[in-house]
Amino acid sequence: MTNFLELKDKVQRYLTEVFRVEVDSDGDFVVRGESTAVWIRCVVLEEATDQPTIVRVFARILSGVTPTPELFEYVATSADDYIFGHLSLAKEDGGTYGIWMTHRLLGDYLDAEEIRVAVGAILGTVDELDDDLKARFGGRRLVED
Repeated sequence: MTNFLELKDKVQRYLTEVFRVEVDSDGDFVVRGESTAVWIRCVVLEEATDQPTIVRVFARILSGVTPTPELFEYVATSADDYIFGHLSLAKEDGGTYGIWMTHRLLGDYLDAEEIRVAVGAILGTVDELDDDLKARFGGRRLVED
């Protein structure tokens, strides 16, 4: 099993070979796109006895979205329409929702191409989706024009 520090070093090395990478205050890696960003978080599943590692790739598509039946139906019926990533909603303060895309990789078997493709695919998909979903449901992109 890969330990947490080994995984984090490996992920950083793989990402920085292709992307401009920042590290946020939580220690997550961040890759920025035109109107969004992708966060990459290394996790050890401590509740398991053999402690496998996971790499979580996630991006907020929109925040501040007013809940409507149309929004819930869209996410419920479109969540798995993507090769990389899965749509979800997260309740925010004030009763609005954030629309997220997440993808998980097994850290113990991770290779460079796998994480690069996953991050690039999530980044590209979210950069396209945020404009379409904002026009349809409202809310705010991470980076507004």
